[in-house]
Amino acid sequence: MSVKHLKEVDWAMTAFTHLVMDRQHKDMLRSLVEQHRSSKGRIVTDVIRGKGKGLVILLHGPPGVGKTLTAESVAEYTHKPLYSINIGELTAEDKVATRLQNVFVSAARWDAVLLLDEADVILEKRSFEDFKRNGIVSVFLMMLEYYEGILFLTTNRLSTMDSAFQSRIHIAIKFNPLGRNARRAIWKAFIERLDDTESIGQDELLDNIETMSEWDLNGREIRNVMTIAQRLALAKRKSGGGLRFAHVDQVADEAMKFQDYFLKAADENRDNGKKKFPDNGRKAVGRRERMIED
Repeated sequence: MSVKHLKEVDWAMTAFTHLVMDRQHKDMLRSLVEQHRSSKGRIVTDVIRGKGKGLVILLHGPPGVGKTLTAESVAEYTHKPLYSINIGELTAEDKVATRLQNVFVSAARWDAVLLLDEADVILEKRSFEDFKRNGIVSVFLMMLEYYEGILFLTTNRLSTMDSAFQSRIHIAIKFNPLGRNARRAIWKAFIERLDDTESIGQDELLDNIETMSEWDLNGREIRNVMTIAQRLALAKRKSGGGLRFAHVDQVADEAMKFQDYFLKAADENRDNGKKKFPDNGRKAVGRRERMIED
């Protein structure tokens, strides 16, 4: 085996610092992961050997508000690999328990931060009829009890969670839809990461950051807007200039049009086209008027 290209991991040391999150929750999370890393064997956990030594964290809230990024940032902060798996990928019902067990074993062996993303499927309330799924949930509950590492679960549907999970979760953090201040912080973080050659674009974007923070976009959508805007600017660079506010404004406008169309389609599908689509509350304030034809 050739090892000549192996090198030390270049950890993103500022990832957790730049994480946009409620200050109290962020400080608590930092304290808990630091304590877990430094005090193994010194905390009284359970009368049964091997139980309750892990740190199980539930992150719940709407999409695009930083749940997955929080787990990724904690992995960088603790200098641990991230083992991320989307529960929806475990499709074969008869093999789910075995695959989950393999995931837990591998994460423990690597001393990884384990992220079970979109865990709604396995967190859902059990029913008397679905014996196979009930068995999977029972096995999963036991895994949570004995896992000794840091485990993140993310969900968009807390109301459907089985009550048996409540006592297995050490801390649950709620993520609210992004407000203007949170959006401003996210935009600022992306702008400050632009290459030094984009200094003119940086200044122009920062001058317009109040307008941008009014756009009703979540964190993932902001990231996508910045990525596509940069590509658009690169494609047009032949004619001179780099990334400007006009590029971001154009891409954001298309993103919000898609939001409106998507929500309109969902509303019409839910009501069989009988009810007029209401104002979805996601239109931007303070930007130019957008005409959307019905």
